[in-house]
Amino acid sequence: MMPIAYLRSQTAYEIEETLKFGGLSNKRVFDRIREKVVAEKTYYKLKFIHGEIRVYGPRFILINGEKYKSLDDARSKLVSYIR
Repeated sequence: MMPIAYLRSQTAYEIEETLKFGGLSNKRVFDRIREKVVAEKTYYKLKFIHGEIRVYGPRFILINGEKYKSLDDARSKLVSYIR
């Protein structure tokens, strides 16, 4: 079984790449847009043109407060912002 910290990091990385590829980031392609937040619950925060994403784990992703239970569902939502 893989540690949740690693899975959280990989999920945030995949979302970061999706944001960069889709042109949804305000920063250049080579800049990191994810930020690790250590609070009561550790999560990654990613800011993009249309709001904010919080990644608590591979099955708990919040995009502007809306919960997604998989990386594929979250990516589908992000693609809808591109169109």
